[in-house]
Amino acid sequence: MPIWLIVLMIAVASIQSKGDGMLCHARDYLGSISTEGFAYDVAVAGNIAYIADGPSGLQIIEQSDPRNPVLLGSYNNPGDDVRGVAVAGNRVYLANRFSGFQIIDVSTPSQPTLIGSYDTPGFVEHITISNGIAYVSDINTGLLIFDVSNPAPPLLIGSYSQNTGIIDVFVEGGNLYATAYNGLLTIDVSDPTAPQLLGSIEFGTDEYPIGASDIAVVNSTAYLADRYNGLKTVDVSDLTNPVLLGSYNNNLGQYTDIAVINTTAFATIKSTFNGTLQILDVSDPSTPELITSYELTSPAYGLTIKDNKAFVCDIANLEILDMSNPPASPQIVGSFETPSQAVNIITDGELAYVSDRLTGIQIISFADPLNPALISSVPLPGSTWPIEIVGDLAYVGNSTNGLMIFDITDPALPILLGTNNMLGAVADITVSGDIAYIASGSFGLELVDVSDPTNPTIITWLSMSGTSSYVRKLGNYVYIGHHSVSQTSIRIIDISDPTRPVLVNAYTTPTPSNNMVIVGDIGYTIISNTLSVLDLSNPVSPTEIATFQGRTLYKQIRIVGQRAYLPNGYYDGLDIVDIADPFNPKLLASKRTPGNALDVAVINEIAVVADNSNGLTLIDISDCPPCSADFTNDGILDFFDISAFLTAYNAQDSIADLTSDGVYNFFDVSAFLTAFAAGCP
Repeated sequence: MPIWLIVLMIAVASIQSKGDGMLCHARDYLGSISTEGFAYDVAVAGNIAYIADGPSGLQIIEQSDPRNPVLLGSYNNPGDDVRGVAVAGNRVYLANRFSGFQIIDVSTPSQPTLIGSYDTPGFVEHITISNGIAYVSDINTGLLIFDVSNPAPPLLIGSYSQNTGIIDVFVEGGNLYATAYNGLLTIDVSDPTAPQLLGSIEFGTDEYPIGASDIAVVNSTAYLADRYNGLKTVDVSDLTNPVLLGSYNNNLGQYTDIAVINTTAFATIKSTFNGTLQILDVSDPSTPELITSYELTSPAYGLTIKDNKAFVCDIANLEILDMSNPPASPQIVGSFETPSQAVNIITDGELAYVSDRLTGIQIISFADPLNPALISSVPLPGSTWPIEIVGDLAYVGNSTNGLMIFDITDPALPILLGTNNMLGAVADITVSGDIAYIASGSFGLELVDVSDPTNPTIITWLSMSGTSSYVRKLGNYVYIGHHSVSQTSIRIIDISDPTRPVLVNAYTTPTPSNNMVIVGDIGYTIISNTLSVLDLSNPVSPTEIATFQGRTLYKQIRIVGQRAYLPNGYYDGLDIVDIADPFNPKLLASKRTPGNALDVAVINEIAVVADNSNGLTLIDISDCPPCSADFTNDGILDFFDISAFLTAYNAQDSIADLTSDGVYNFFDVSAFLTAFAAGCP
């Protein structure tokens, strides 16, 4: 092998890139583990993560395999509210909000032992250890400094009073940087027994004081996670005169934690129902720029970056993400404005039929998925919601006209064939053969003969007090999502004789079942924020076999292949769940949308979200393209792939024939270099 080839390959060994599709982006989620309490903060040493878990104290997690983290041990006392954690050697230091701080010996991680404690006068949420000294942030009184070389008991050796309290500190050499409710302080702690204020800067507003919950300092720049006002950067090269450099805030929620590695900042954000990990370019600290972000299932708090991995506490879990080469954020790649509120969407090939609640039906072509085009619209009175497409017929539920049947042979000229006012409001429609099954709101179930679409005729009905929200058919049974004052359930009705439907069972649910999809003998139903997987092999007696707990309120479910697409009701956009194994549904990816996601359809690699008053939102859900240069099949391009290619090339192994011409020459080498430079998605 020529030496020039080896040199050239080594020269490109660090070049990587990724795709930006939603599913490709999701590859960076490595693993997670639920904690018993409320995960607020995390510190990592070696292969162990230490979690400040609120009322459950300290949780000790083995994470050598980040895809399968394992609980090793825990420590807590009744009344604990552990908010912060630091680790030094074999000792872990816990900021226990109401009880000062504790020192735990973790030399045996499965048997953590209390070896010291100190009850401070106020509330403690953060603790920092440097050279045997503990710097404790007391929200009520200020900075407390302890000698912890002998942990039993810790010795208070210094303090600095601050009437606005100290929230968090960062120690570097003999300097300490502290966040308070009204700004940033720089303090000389070269003599920890006599800390001296050097300088300060105030910012925030009367309505939103800073309340910075975390701070990091790199190369004379302080980075503050300002709860209410985003990320702030401060020049601290002159400790006596800190100067505000810049800020970044995209109003997703409260910034809770910050870590900075070289010129990259990592920030966690909590909102009411979920969280976000943001990655920002701070090569110019005066103008931080967003690189990408990751959606989290719960409000995000603590953060640590270690060994190219992000360890994030999102209140309910420890999440572990690969940060070796984060791709660009999954993109909202387009939108389509509808006249009022896009609430329901059904696709037929490249056409989408959209219920625009207050105006009727919009028929839209997605022949070019990124440039949807209106084909026609059907103005309707009242409110329009469910649509069912069967062949060349569209069945539409309308509050004024009940069931409406349209001929859509020519989508540009839909023709109304027939209507039936129905006995109740049409909440959902399922058509099988010559019968339409109608979930009829407060009336129950109605069966309609649609053999003549110009004259749909009610066959019979089954009245049920309460509200019926959807109808699904499996063999000789239909399933009705139903709720009343006394019961929430899935009603199971025998329709073997369509003239005499019979209620045979009611599968009780804790809250209303909002929708359902049946695939084979498996039912996927959404109950509040939970996807419940039901075994329907005995159709009259469903058995729950698995659940997936999402973020907020799911209103709809669509299944395409081995993925469930879940619009997140009125709050949080779209979740995609892997259901390849129905017994173990797993979150693949999440993406917020600008509106209120009520329904979704998938066309090619675009998720088309019915985003209520925002019309349609288009999201790239593509997966990562193949990586021909990944000869070691580990998802990473590095020296080992170069070595594997060289070995295969020298052996004239067919896997090195990248041009597939049966010849091993410069063109194969060029193909490898091109693929390597493009990066492994």
